Amino acid sequence: MRQRSARALPEWGQVGLLALVYFGLGLACDRLFDVPPLPWGFFWPPAGMYLAVLLRMQKGTWPLVVLAFALADVLSTSSLGLPVTVALGVAVAQAVEALMGAFLMFRVLRGPVTLGSIRQVLALVVLGAVVGPLVGGTLGAALTEAGGLGGVSFGEVWLFWWMGDMLGVLVTAPFCLAVVPPPQLERARWLEAAALCGLGLVAVQAVFVGNLPAALAVPLPYATLLLLLWAALRLGLPGLSTVTLMMSAMAGWHAARGHGPFLTGGLPLAQRALAVQGVLAVAGLFGLLLAAALEERRRAEQRQRLLAQVSASVAEARNEAEALQRVAQLLVPAVADGCGLVHTREEGEAPIVAHVHVDPARAALLARSLPLRLPGADRSGRDGVLLLPQVQPAQLERLGADGARRRALRELAPTSLLAVPLDDARRPEDELVLLCDVSARVLDAQDAALAAEVAHRCALAVERIRLLRQTQEAVQLRDDFLATASHELKTPLTPLLLQLQILHRRIQSGECPDAASVEKARRAVRRLVALIDDLLDATRVVSGRLVMDVAPMSLTQLVREVTSGFEGVSRLHHVEHALPDEELWVRGDHTRLEQLLVNLLDNAIKYSPAGGTVKVSLSPEGAQLHLSVSDPGIGIPPDQQRWLFERFFRARNVSVRSFGGLGLGLYICHDIVERHGGRIWVESTVGKGSTFHVSLPRLPAPRTLDVSAEASPPH
Repeated sequence: MRQRSARALPEWGQVGLLALVYFGLGLACDRLFDVPPLPWGFFWPPAGMYLAVLLRMQKGTWPLVVLAFALADVLSTSSLGLPVTVALGVAVAQAVEALMGAFLMFRVLRGPVTLGSIRQVLALVVLGAVVGPLVGGTLGAALTEAGGLGGVSFGEVWLFWWMGDMLGVLVTAPFCLAVVPPPQLERARWLEAAALCGLGLVAVQAVFVGNLPAALAVPLPYATLLLLLWAALRLGLPGLSTVTLMMSAMAGWHAARGHGPFLTGGLPLAQRALAVQGVLAVAGLFGLLLAAALEERRRAEQRQRLLAQVSASVAEARNEAEALQRVAQLLVPAVADGCGLVHTREEGEAPIVAHVHVDPARAALLARSLPLRLPGADRSGRDGVLLLPQVQPAQLERLGADGARRRALRELAPTSLLAVPLDDARRPEDELVLLCDVSARVLDAQDAALAAEVAHRCALAVERIRLLRQTQEAVQLRDDFLATASHELKTPLTPLLLQLQILHRRIQSGECPDAASVEKARRAVRRLVALIDDLLDATRVVSGRLVMDVAPMSLTQLVREVTSGFEGVSRLHHVEHALPDEELWVRGDHTRLEQLLVNLLDNAIKYSPAGGTVKVSLSPEGAQLHLSVSDPGIGIPPDQQRWLFERFFRARNVSVRSFGGLGLGLYICHDIVERHGGRIWVESTVGKGSTFHVSLPRLPAPRTLDVSAEASPPH
């Protein structure tokens, strides 16, 4: 878990605390690793700590870090009795060395430094441990010589500075990056790490003060690489860096006192130093490369295993929400501290938000901060991936869509964040979000690649579930339609068959057919024909072959004729119309507009209680004509209204047995209105009735019409 007490400190407090540690480490190294007459030793860990702090801190705090660490360098160097000019030269050289190494590594890696890959280790070795100390050693040797450090040649100062800082970076920087804060290990692993460190110290002690035969004295130090192999295989970079640091510290302490197989035979100081530093450099480089290779393989295996689990998990999900929740549970805590997935469904429906956090108390904050995919968000990469290895407060402000989301993000305070699109550009708010806020974990490009693949598989799973649901709905729609169509077609056939049987018996008995039976048979036939016409019209609408014969016509006269024809249809309902005094004209198909109005009136009467009044009104509204049909019927549920003009749709509060119909009338009406350049919509309240509105383009009176317009062919 993250050390919240440390995070509670302001930036200057954190930097001050680190500077105190750096100062103490410098004093300790001066006492432990000095090689008289030089004021420096074989091994200089502060150089590695300096670089690691810059790599971990945000770039905005680098000036404060350099100032604090420079002061620590001046104080620690002055405590050795060296001139102030030499102390200032040391401070400048150390700052230039660390800044150059950190800057070059960030430019090359373009992301956080985790040493989790061979590429990152090579960047640390070449840029941080070779190039930086090379420049710093050259500058430091020149400044210290100019400052009056007598008795020591420029070459000796430069060689010891460069080699000591190089070893410090190789050994100490990985330790600071991997072990601070301490990793979470099982108790058995902690015991194994302690045993391994003990064996390492024993091995170094045996190498440097064991009085071994000459045949074993030189090759034995390289046998300690077996301990580094054990640490890399079992404990990863944290264990390896700890063992390497302890073994190097003891080896440097012995070397400073003239112990060990490389410090005998009267060799010059430079050659003895190179011998010891060469062993330590080989050990450090070997361990880092081995740990990085094993980490790359471990992460690749984890990625493949996680992707397989994601595929298997979403395949078993029954709906989109369950699939996304399962994915979030797999990613936490394997990849991040928190995971959120956002998926928008059909228009008008609330988005699905799946969220999981290692701390259940912070899960609600994560949910309130989603989605993050906003127009103001800074995204990089070809696929619109947002990767913030180290989150700045200003970036959180840009990510918040509104005040509530910004407040949730500020309270959540993620230290590392990653957002990956879940779908294509048609749904820009769909995303997979990973964040770290309670641990020291840093999300990097490998995590982004993994998240992109997971998001892609989530999108495929969501699309599969959607298509499956649509298929099931289509099958259910087909079954419902067949049941409804069978019932509706059978309804007129039954009385028709009955009346034909009555007529047949009368004819056989020599009686004349009565007019009432013939009329009943005709009504049944007309109803059957109307149902078949609706089916044919629906087929023509789908294929785009619904014929329109448009011409200027009076909509006022059409409404008057249709409503008067309905007055005697149902003696249990009243039909009223409110028409303007003037004739209102449209360019339309008389038959289809009559079909439109008849369907609307038929529905209004069908779904209204006995004694109810159906009202029809027509009025001009600028360049449009507004036609409305109102009824006091059962109404339509709000969540059903947007489906009302779909083919075969029937609201859930409509009984097939109580209210007949194939669910095609409004579908055909919608197409007729659109073909006339208008629009149709509904306003309805359950239990109070519905009002269907139709808006059509208005034509001027016939006397001002262009003759060529009247002669235009039908379309």
